[in-house]
Amino acid sequence: MRETQQSTVPSELTWVAKLPLVRDPVFVRQMSLVFVIPLVFVGMLLVILDWPPDAERLGLILRVVLLVGGLMLALYLFVIFGVLRGRQELRYTLDAEGAREQTAGPLKHINIVRLLLVLSGKPTYAGIGMITQGPVSERVTWKRVEKVVPEPQTRTIAPSPVW
Repeated sequence: MRETQQSTVPSELTWVAKLPLVRDPVFVRQMSLVFVIPLVFVGMLLVILDWPPDAERLGLILRVVLLVGGLMLALYLFVIFGVLRGRQELRYTLDAEGAREQTAGPLKHINIVRLLLVLSGKPTYAGIGMITQGPVSERVTWKRVEKVVPEPQTRTIAPSPVW
């Protein structure tokens, strides 16, 4: 569940929290919307293009939507479990200056994917590469922290900064 690393600085504590994506309700809800909304849109578009629909055509449209949905689900599952190993990895570092949270694991290399998309020569892929969020690194100094909320089950911390 976690990986503690020995730091070269003696007053620094670093660990990696591996958070399962399928247990994160926000991730599950967003991925459900990303999966369902395009399928509903494609189904409605096919019904509109084939107006007035009959029972045979509606069956064909339903099979097309289910086939596209199955293919999308297979690709989502491959990325989530094959590439990301079913988890998001965050590296936490506590030192004398404050706390730092960084993206770790496979997502820390997302800038390489972004660069390849931008250099692909295709405007759609280049646009996706430019709007994709890169690895995140946040730092909060101890002066800005009012309280710390530990999550022992996931081995994460959530500092509440003073704004």
